[in-house]
Amino acid sequence: MNESDYSIEIKNDSIFSDLFYLGQADIPYRRGAELYFQAPLKKYTVDIDKKKNAHIKFSANTTIGNCNFYIKVYSNGSASIYITLQQGKSIIF
Repeated sequence: MNESDYSIEIKNDSIFSDLFYLGQADIPYRRGAELYFQAPLKKYTVDIDKKKNAHIKFSANTTIGNCNFYIKVYSNGSASIYITLQQGKSIIF
């Protein structure tokens, strides 16, 4: 699989995650080496800064525990994803 096979989607009030994570040994639930889950969103906010970048924040209670998400979508369409797991571990995509 290549990077384009992995995704994170927000639809209505839910998150659908299929993200590759190299530190899978630290995650109690895993399907191969991925953060694979569907969960309802909590505390969803979106802000647009002066440079037209979108800052998306939310949390979700997933099969791997509570996760806090911060997604920055740049004006050119690229994005950075920051996830903090319940155990305090941080993951950056």
